Amino acid sequence: MYEMSVKRIAVCAGGAALVALTSFAAWRLWPRTIDVKVPDSGLVWYVDSGGHQQVTMPGRKLVGFLGHYDNELFAYLVFDLAQSRQSATGRDVMLMLNPGDRPTYTIAVQCPDDLADCADEIARLRSRGIGNTTYRAFLTPASVAHLREETQVFIQAWNGPVHDVFRDLSPTQRAAYVSRFLRFKAATDRRVLGDSTLSPLSHDEALGLAGDIIAVADFYDLPLSYFLGIGAMENNYLNVNGDLRHRVWKRRADPGDVIVRHGARGVLVENPALGVWQITRETLRFAHSLYLQDRSRDYNKLPPRLQPARKLDIDHVPPETLTTYAGLLLRYLLDHFHGDVSLAVGAYNGGPGSPNSSYEMGVSRVADYARRILDRAALIHAAAVEEVAP
Repeated sequence: MYEMSVKRIAVCAGGAALVALTSFAAWRLWPRTIDVKVPDSGLVWYVDSGGHQQVTMPGRKLVGFLGHYDNELFAYLVFDLAQSRQSATGRDVMLMLNPGDRPTYTIAVQCPDDLADCADEIARLRSRGIGNTTYRAFLTPASVAHLREETQVFIQAWNGPVHDVFRDLSPTQRAAYVSRFLRFKAATDRRVLGDSTLSPLSHDEALGLAGDIIAVADFYDLPLSYFLGIGAMENNYLNVNGDLRHRVWKRRADPGDVIVRHGARGVLVENPALGVWQITRETLRFAHSLYLQDRSRDYNKLPPRLQPARKLDIDHVPPETLTTYAGLLLRYLLDHFHGDVSLAVGAYNGGPGSPNSSYEMGVSRVADYARRILDRAALIHAAAVEEVAP
C-alpha cells in the first residue's frame, strides 16, 4: 500500500476526512497527478489485483452525504425515494436530525469504501433528483451504527398506521403539507432532471396549487388523495402541455379548433392535453358543459381564481380553472359509477366506456402513499405541538 494525498481532500477537525471533489466528471474524466503528503489523515491508496485503484481509510466506513433540508416532511420524502433506489444495492440510506433552534435534516448513503466508487454512487442518485449537496466522510463503525439507529426512529415514526389526522387540519395547514408533496414530485420528475428549461415548482407555486387542489376537492367532495394521485400520474403537477400530436375526428369544427384535414367523417382537429391535469381540448369542452349545467352548487363559494368563465375561451384557460374542471370531471365520473373510485379514476384516463385499470393502479399507489405520508406529517406535528404546550 502507498499512502497518498489528493489535492481535493480536506481533513475535518472532528476526525472524519471530508472529501469534496469538484464534480464526478472531473474525477473520472480529468485524471491528475496525485501528491503523496497526507501522513496524518490515514488515507491510503492501493491497486487491487484487478488493477482498480482505490483510496480508502482502514478502520473507517465511507459515507456520502446527499443533502440538507429544513423541513422534515420534504426530507423524509427524499429519503424514502433514495431508499427505494438503493434497495437493489443493499447499501443503507440514513436520515439524521441536526438539532438547534431551527433544526435541519441530513440524508446520507453508505458508500463503497473507495472515494471514486462513492463518487459513482452519489452521481447515480443525484441524476435521479436525490440530494442538493455532496460531500463524503470516513466515519467510525460506531458512528455509522448510530446513524442507522437514528434512521430507524424516523422510519418507525413515518410508517405507523393512518389515523386520519390530516383531514382535521385547517385548509391552510393542509396546503402547507400538500405543497411539499407537490414540490417533491415535481422536483424528481425525469423531465425536470433532463431538461434545463423546465423548472420544478417554486415554493409559492406549490403552495398556490396545493390550496387550489384542496379547495376544489372540498367543493366537489372528492377524495383528496386520489385527486392528488391523478395530478401526479398526469403531469407530476407541472404546468406543461402534453400529447401535442393527439388528434380527433369530429363532425364540425368549433371556434378555436386547429383543423388538420377534412374527410368523410368531418374534420380532424388537434386535441392536445393541457396543463397540470392533462385535459384535452375536447374533454375541456365537455367539462365546461357540465359546469354550465350544474345547478346544485354555488360556485361563488370557490375563490374567484377557481371560478370558470361562463364563456369558454379554449385557447386561454387559466391553470387555476383547469384544476376546477379536473375536479368537476372526477365528480362527474364518481357519480356516473355510483361512487366506485376505481372505475372513476380509470375513466379519467380511458373514458367512461373503457376505464384504464393500469392507470387506476398507478393513481391508487400514489393516493395510498400521499394519504399515509400526509397523515403521519400531521400526527408528528400534533405530537410536537402537544409536547411544547405549557
